Amino acid sequence: MAALDWPGAVARAVALAPDLAEVRTSQGFLELLQWNWSEADETLQRAIRLNPRYALAYSFHAWLLTTIGREDDAAVAARRGQELDPLSSATNGIAALVAYHRRDYAQSVHECER
Repeated sequence: MAALDWPGAVARAVALAPDLAEVRTSQGFLELLQWNWSEADETLQRAIRLNPRYALAYSFHAWLLTTIGREDDAAVAARRGQELDPLSSATNGIAALVAYHRRDYAQSVHECER
């Protein structure tokens, strides 16, 4: 099985639908995984502006914010993601990660149990 070319796939998606929040969220997530913090921040904020009701954009932005040490902002973004999609394992898992980084271990466990 051939490996998926994630950067190429994201670039093609951006070329096809540059104003789709889901595409920009994927781009921002890839930038996060590549440790391109400022690019990921800009891209994920753009995704949120494109669709303020897309929970995964907030959750991935929370992941980025907690990674770069902006814990309070990360908690706000994680909570918004959960408000928009409270049953999502992704939003709840990222909220647990944010709580863990804040050293709020009881809250982290609570988020994992959702």
